[in-house]
Amino acid sequence: MAASQQNKMSVDEVLRSLNKNSQQPGSPTGDPAALTTYTALETVLQREVQLLQDPQSAVRRRSLLKIQVLVEGQAPPYLVCQAAQQLLAKPVLCCFADPAETCREQAVHVVLGLIKREPQCAVCLLPYLMPVVEERLHSDGQTFCEPSEDLRLLLIDLLGKVIAQANHAIASYVAPVATILQAACRDSFPEVSLAACRCMQALAAGLGLRLGQVSKQLTASFIPLLTARHYKVRVEAIRTVKALVQCGAHEMILELTAFQDPNSIAIRAFYEADVKTNYFGKLATDSSAVVRREFLALLGDWLLSLRERADHETRLLPYVLGALADPAPQVAAEGLALLERLGHQWEEEHRADLEDKTAYLPSEAHTLGWQPEGLTHRLYSCAVAKGRPGRGARRLVQASFGGVAGVLAREMQDWRSEVQLKAILLLRSCLVFVEDYASAYLHTLLPALRQRILQEDVREGVRECCHVLGCFVMPGLYLDLLQLSGAASLVSAERLTGGLAVLAALLHGAGHRCDLAPHFDRILLSLEDEHLLTSTDTSLKHSAIAAVDALLLADRPSSAASATRLARVLLWLAGDLSTAAPCRRMAEAVLDKLAAACGHASQEGLLAGLGRRQQLLSLLEPRPAFADLTLLVYARALLPPQVVHHIVREAQHRSGLPQDDRLSGASPIPDDDQAHGHDCWSDWQNAAVAMCQLYGCKRAKPYGSGPAFKRHVR
Repeated sequence: MAASQQNKMSVDEVLRSLNKNSQQPGSPTGDPAALTTYTALETVLQREVQLLQDPQSAVRRRSLLKIQVLVEGQAPPYLVCQAAQQLLAKPVLCCFADPAETCREQAVHVVLGLIKREPQCAVCLLPYLMPVVEERLHSDGQTFCEPSEDLRLLLIDLLGKVIAQANHAIASYVAPVATILQAACRDSFPEVSLAACRCMQALAAGLGLRLGQVSKQLTASFIPLLTARHYKVRVEAIRTVKALVQCGAHEMILELTAFQDPNSIAIRAFYEADVKTNYFGKLATDSSAVVRREFLALLGDWLLSLRERADHETRLLPYVLGALADPAPQVAAEGLALLERLGHQWEEEHRADLEDKTAYLPSEAHTLGWQPEGLTHRLYSCAVAKGRPGRGARRLVQASFGGVAGVLAREMQDWRSEVQLKAILLLRSCLVFVEDYASAYLHTLLPALRQRILQEDVREGVRECCHVLGCFVMPGLYLDLLQLSGAASLVSAERLTGGLAVLAALLHGAGHRCDLAPHFDRILLSLEDEHLLTSTDTSLKHSAIAAVDALLLADRPSSAASATRLARVLLWLAGDLSTAAPCRRMAEAVLDKLAAACGHASQEGLLAGLGRRQQLLSLLEPRPAFADLTLLVYARALLPPQVVHHIVREAQHRSGLPQDDRLSGASPIPDDDQAHGHDCWSDWQNAAVAMCQLYGCKRAKPYGSGPAFKRHVR
């Protein structure tokens, strides 16, 4: 900025000097028409050109300033090109290597002025200009021949002006231009790299496929700028690589994605580390949303218009899918729009294959019109797509999901929470496109989902993934893979807890969409496992209660026997004294839902239904004393007072004990209209004390924890 202001002041001084000289009678510029001929212009310029050899830098600079004023303002444009080619080209370009930096800068400004005044000068100066600029920007890897950063930037700007004005004439000088720009890419000054990228974009736009022979080398030179420190440099580098690949460097996509052919190993890999960098992976996770957005534009340009796009579609499409989980809403929306455009392109290319399906399937088949009301909102409320994606977009994602599913499963098991979260968000978005095709990858996805659903920071995302899976996948498929039946005593509590939580989320996603009747008994059998019902693990019980709740949401019990079995499971899950209060309340709420599903107004109506009490008692087969006692506590705590006496006598008779009415001191359960604010679990503990007295325990007072109760029962 200071140099430009100083140059402007110097030009003003020169103008005043020329105006003063123009008033002298013998001056060539005294007559306004004196410079209308080439001879008059040559006479004035020769004097200034001779002064360029003066040993004083101030004199040389002043002479360059006068030349600039003459060619930019006083001389006619039709004479400037001739003077530049015959008189000014060599002397002024020699000043590019002047010892004084101010003279070198002024010489560059003179050439810029020539091109600005007469664009044809760019073509005339090409044979002289290219070697000079190439020499000044030559680099040995450490230093440049031109030490000034500002001058290097000015030289690149000059090259950009020449490329813009020379048009196709620059094709003969591709080699020196490529050398100049490759050297500029290694410049530590970011502004020089930015200018070099813009020059290369202009060159690629002007020459196109004629750059094919050197496009790979040029692309390789600009690829390192994709990881530059400044985001503006990365953005311009993306645009440059996008343009160069369209010029015939499509094979560089393999380098950009770090593709390794499994059947081809480089010889050097046997002797040294052969490490490849996935530049696209870095761009997809760049910290700048501007960079990610430009990267998405690059993917769209190649996938939509690259001639060899079919060869690289499988490598590029996963990065488009990654944009669906981008934290920036604008980038995610543009990723969705790009997928839809790619889907339309796919439909156009496969129109003949889709004619039958399009013509004969009803309109409901192309949407979720056949599904229950509210399913669409529940399914797409957590996804980028607010409706069912297009057919072409779905087919594209389904074709590439096989290579993505395994990677997502591994990243979900990564130790870094940010990697886990991004993988989960991406999986959720992909499942909306994949739909029922996800059935083929359940064996890969379910173990990862089961492991992460218990993690607090990613739990909601995992549940949303399971909701989408449950909406499209048949229950029989994931029940086989979860392996919950009879496995409670064979697997760890953590794995069983995760499996039940995943089952609950899958059933919640299924809703009323699928028929669970063939699998109802199988799910009930998993929930009735003795190890599960007698466990003291709060998380395990919470997951089991959630599974029962989701089961009721998806399908109501088909028979009284099924309802009784569900009631027994809920009584077990709610009845342990060591269970935390939230689990108790959750079990009570689910028991209310079960009663409503069976047509009863309350839990008491459910348990007191016709034949239901006898069915419940029939499930209480002779067990060890502790189990019988626990079930009696369930009866005392949950059943109405008028039937407690009968149940206790039945249990006493079954266990061979004499009849005893000492339970009469236990406080009864209040009626429904008096139960508001009443803690029935305190009455339950009092009933437990009564049971201890009944069975001859030494201590008879309320116990607030399960272990104490168990210890005294024993």
